[in-house]
Amino acid sequence: KYGYEVVFDRKGLEEVSGDYVLGLFADSHIPYVLDRDANTPSLLDMTKKAIEILERNPNGFFLMVEGGRIDHACHTNDVASTVAETKEFDDVVGYVLEYAREKDDTLVIVTADHETGGLAVGIDYGSPVNVEKMKGIKKSISFMVAEIKKGGDIKDVIKTYAGIELTDDEVRMIRENARKNPKYGLSNALGEAISEKVGVKFASHKHTGEPVPLMVYGLGAENFGGFMHHTDTSKMMAKLMLFGSSEP
Repeated sequence: KYGYEVVFDRKGLEEVSGDYVLGLFADSHIPYVLDRDANTPSLLDMTKKAIEILERNPNGFFLMVEGGRIDHACHTNDVASTVAETKEFDDVVGYVLEYAREKDDTLVIVTADHETGGLAVGIDYGSPVNVEKMKGIKKSISFMVAEIKKGGDIKDVIKTYAGIELTDDEVRMIRENARKNPKYGLSNALGEAISEKVGVKFASHKHTGEPVPLMVYGLGAENFGGFMHHTDTSKMMAKLMLFGSSEP
């Protein structure tokens, strides 16, 4: 009715060419990188198409790209998904920076609304993080939880999809957490157990008070620096977009 082309998968996104596009690629959240099939476009696919459409506007454009599932992975303490989702976001940042370097009128801001989980890698002396074991995790915690809830044995599921052997005590801990917290207990306990197996820990399953990065490149970047409150960041963005400078 409003002139939007609606697309539902990677092929539809690749072929769409209109000026108004709505992409609906999942019934709820986009699947995690580790769980995605070939029909679901990546964040980079969506970013490239968005820029292709928006840059037709002679007055320029504003685009927000969110790696939203990094937050969800950290809530679950799902370290493998946290890394995979952050890597996908980093690919987008790399593409956008290359785009901005070819222009003289583009500002790129990379930040976050908050930190989640409080990921820590210093749980022992030396080099405690087992990167190879982390790379061996093939599915998200959410996927493994679904398999267990369908009747899969906890040890077998974790061994199959994470390549990790759980002890009987760890299984008892996981089951006890699932009993105490039917909604999140199973996923939270799995995240804690698997994280420790690969040499990392999270401080919580909630949002934390950690300062978040504010990294800026391009036209007007000199107006940002050090610590800024989010409201001040948004005000500066508005000034640059509306007036072309930081002056009121």
